[in-house]
Amino acid sequence: IYVSLVHFADQWNRRFPEKNTGEGKFYVENRKTISRVFMRKTDYMRHRVCEGGDGGYGFDLVAIPYAGMDQNKELTRYMVYLVPRRADADLGRIWKDFFYGAAKGDPGKLLRSCHLKMIDLDVPKIEGLRSDIVLSEILRGTHGSGPEGAAGSRVSVCIDVNERGMDGSALEDSGCACCAHKVEKVRINRPYIAFVFDMRINRVLFVVKDTGY
Repeated sequence: IYVSLVHFADQWNRRFPEKNTGEGKFYVENRKTISRVFMRKTDYMRHRVCEGGDGGYGFDLVAIPYAGMDQNKELTRYMVYLVPRRADADLGRIWKDFFYGAAKGDPGKLLRSCHLKMIDLDVPKIEGLRSDIVLSEILRGTHGSGPEGAAGSRVSVCIDVNERGMDGSALEDSGCACCAHKVEKVRINRPYIAFVFDMRINRVLFVVKDTGY
């Protein structure tokens, strides 16, 4: 088994204003809170309200674009947040409801169908967030079944969720989806799932559960 460490250095398509960063409450349970640092901005993002299946809790899906476009001038990577409606929701169940329910096994198709909305967003700022990824699962998107010897290889991906980003065009200007003008508030102030998705190879590059502990 081969393990390597990769630092994911992509920047947001549109930065978070540092003046908006400050402390706030994060619910680790329905009533118990801890203090965390949050970044805040109001911008166009891909968003959908998803219902939980068979008694599961619903959740918000928010996709924030990273800088970088393909030859068709479409954004290629997103940080996607799955934010449960309740702080005590089972994150494992949320992931299943997302992947097998809302996305039907194809997160890229779901993301492309999400409408662009003006979102007033609060998101935890985190330095050195880490996730272990099986290398063959990523390479399968570009090499079929994956190159020989990659089956047991793992990559530890380290990522910083901070304000740094570019001054790219707002998503409403890209013409890639219809936009709603109503501002919707999304507070990522409870345990959630976050993952980086690459639209070109249709693969998850990073996934983590943040419970606040």
